[in-house]
Amino acid sequence: MSHPPNKSQASRQPFTGRRQTDSKKALLIENSPLYHKFLSEQFSLMGYKPVIASSRQDALEQLHSNSFQILCMNMYFEGGNAIDLVKEIRCHDPGLVVIMLTSDKSRRLRNHALRAGVTEVIYKAGRKDISRQISRCLKHNKHSRLLGSKVMYVEDSLTQAAANMRTLESMGLEVTHYRTAEAAMASIQQMNFDLVITDVLLKGEATGLTLLRHIRSLPGSEKRIPVLTLTGYDDAARRQELFRAGTSDYIAKPVLKEELVIRVTNLIGNKLLADKVAGQQAQLYDMAVRDHLTSCYNRRGFSELAIICIKQVEAKPDNMSFLLLDLDHFKNINDSYGHDVGDQVLSAVGGLLISECRSDDLVARYGGEEFVVLLPRCRKKAAMKIARRLREKVEDLKPVGVHITTSIGVTRAPKTCKPDLDKMFKTADQALYAAKNQGRNRVSFHRYPES
Repeated sequence: MSHPPNKSQASRQPFTGRRQTDSKKALLIENSPLYHKFLSEQFSLMGYKPVIASSRQDALEQLHSNSFQILCMNMYFEGGNAIDLVKEIRCHDPGLVVIMLTSDKSRRLRNHALRAGVTEVIYKAGRKDISRQISRCLKHNKHSRLLGSKVMYVEDSLTQAAANMRTLESMGLEVTHYRTAEAAMASIQQMNFDLVITDVLLKGEATGLTLLRHIRSLPGSEKRIPVLTLTGYDDAARRQELFRAGTSDYIAKPVLKEELVIRVTNLIGNKLLADKVAGQQAQLYDMAVRDHLTSCYNRRGFSELAIICIKQVEAKPDNMSFLLLDLDHFKNINDSYGHDVGDQVLSAVGGLLISECRSDDLVARYGGEEFVVLLPRCRKKAAMKIARRLREKVEDLKPVGVHITTSIGVTRAPKTCKPDLDKMFKTADQALYAAKNQGRNRVSFHRYPES
């Protein structure tokens, strides 16, 4: 990493791209102290850290030593003008958002600025109008959505890697570079990448196609990571081979900066949108399968997940235990204190069960004051120990000052037979009935029928 140039160097050296990816920053080049203050406030409100430069020399020094996502500058400033500076910047930093402020409303100047590489020309009218236009520009800028996205870049040529990484980092991306497909395959599941960029021909035995096929064979969401393939062969047969292997897109060498920016922006943008949709779907599903009062699974959610849990146990036979809990004399609580207090009691008990059980145990409110717990890989002795601890914890809970107790029925499905959810429930219910008959506030076990 090169050091920031001193002031005498900054006026002579060409801009060579940003050196590191920091938090969101905006570089402001403006001579007027009033506009300095106004623009700093505006970008701060939008989540950017404003950095002030009063001249071309100061601006180049900042651009050499820091990472910026936004450059906002007046048309003219000490030592230069916006159009000449943006031409110099665009050669090395196509991803930077450049906003030019001017009082000149001529179409000729506007077109000249846009051709030079300015993202948006904003006229100096009222401050509210300037604020609105800046906000609109950032809202519709695609690169602002990509900030912090993680990219795996696989390239054995250090020269090519350095050039393309400058472009990627100028877009605000976090880039991890690997020189071989073997190293990339070993790391692909250790980090949550948003995009993989790989050359086809690499050092080592594995190629970019090997990496691509490996990614597409991964379990879960990792196999859907977008992959951008770089290739020196742009014939139809090679393109068909890449798409059959599962590439999302490709670029023929030599890589053009503008093309790389566009394709990377589209691929990561689509991936982030798909992640958002998947997250919303997961949230909706969680709302559908959980009891809103206790945060435990409801009967539907428990039934669906228990089937999956049982199938996992079938693949590797082991003991599975089942607990059925019923709060003692709960009707009296509702009658004496009201249903609002009863709801707070149920909520507290549900939270206790979730916190006391293991992460792979299934805890559900089965109905009314009845809860169930499915315990995979749990023998009778361990299940009884858990049930006794839960009984003691419930008795010590005293939610909203109300003394409560619970009776618990326990059963265990041995690994010698296939667990059956209905049979486990009925057997645990028999054990619970015995606990009630013995005086409540106790744990009872009933043997699971193996026939």
